[in-house]
Amino acid sequence: YYYLGHLQTAILTNATFSEPRWTYNLMAATLPALCFSVLVSLAGFFTQSTKRGALAAIFILSAGTLEPLRQWFKPPENIEAAWPFGERVLDYMATSRVLPFAINEYPWFTFNYADLHAHYFSMPIALLVVSLALALRSYTVGESGWLSRPAIMTMLLTALALGAMIVTNTWDFPVYFALCALMLCSSNVKLPDIRVLKSDALWLRRAILAVTVLLIAIIAIAVASPFLLNLHSEARRPTPLQQPASPARSWLLMWGVFTFAWLWTLLRASFENKMVRNGGIALVTMGILAWTLLRVSSGLSYFVLILLIVLLLWTAILAFYSQDKTEKILARIALCGLLSLLWSETTWSGFLGIPEQWGFEDYKRQDTVFKFGLQAWYLWGTAAICGLLRVWPRPEFMHQRIFLHARWAFLIFVPIVFA
Repeated sequence: YYYLGHLQTAILTNATFSEPRWTYNLMAATLPALCFSVLVSLAGFFTQSTKRGALAAIFILSAGTLEPLRQWFKPPENIEAAWPFGERVLDYMATSRVLPFAINEYPWFTFNYADLHAHYFSMPIALLVVSLALALRSYTVGESGWLSRPAIMTMLLTALALGAMIVTNTWDFPVYFALCALMLCSSNVKLPDIRVLKSDALWLRRAILAVTVLLIAIIAIAVASPFLLNLHSEARRPTPLQQPASPARSWLLMWGVFTFAWLWTLLRASFENKMVRNGGIALVTMGILAWTLLRVSSGLSYFVLILLIVLLLWTAILAFYSQDKTEKILARIALCGLLSLLWSETTWSGFLGIPEQWGFEDYKRQDTVFKFGLQAWYLWGTAAICGLLRVWPRPEFMHQRIFLHARWAFLIFVPIVFA
């Protein structure tokens, strides 16, 4: 099993001459504090406001699923409800089991449950990697240049953080490494002031970026090699899931808030950027038509899969063609989160033992939904909330585009009624 997070706790326990019965609780409180402090900085950078940054961090870390609202209007049969004249009891555990036969933990549930597993230890490391990826991008496209001392130090720190991630929660590595690579995907990288490299050829810039990404990967894997060489995992290899995997209503209870926030960001970008607008219109139209045809022809609801693919492609257009630099960065972060979410909807791998075991077919995807869902929460969730807070206070956008927003909202969400 992954051990770096537990090793960190043990080292801090010995360093403070304390005992695990005390330091366990201290670590359970330290990890949320680290997540909050880093998220405030990240969100403050994206929204250009400390207050909005703090608001975004509070929402991302303390928000949950929409399951409590469902229980409010339709209480579980095993829980007595006396509303509106008495107390209404919440099935708290059900808020982390929204998707059938799967674990859907969100940060606040993990913090409150205080069970120091690998996914808990990995949260501040994941946010650290996002911060380093942003710093690396700023150095490589800034005036300091690719071979400056700050840029080289940031590359090394990024590789070390990714190596620590492998040892802490291995399945986090691919998507966060992909984020680092995406952040470096820019043809505007500043070349070092060397006579041999004075050419502004696009191929040379791309070659430099490719070498940088490759070096980061090699160093990260080398750092984690003692762990990887001795790893004997019992997890099954990723296997395709039969579709549809998640019911539309359950999925929206889990991801409805972030879906709305990110759609709002995409819509604003579409109205302000012609290429993004044309691509978005085409993708949404094709998505609705594809869902309708699949629904009519097979009687099955592919709403979640079609929505994810449309969001992914629309986000990819924004990530590479937007004229707004901050918007482009947020889109690349969201793209990685959506890829994690799509992976959890199309594949499964876990530790449930032999296929003949009771309940294997039902619960086989719970670990995949769990691990990759948290990745999506931090990546897609951060991009969605920060994107919403960037445009929400702008009255000229709110008033002039309200009719167009209503039209798009109708076109996008009308299939939910029939899901």
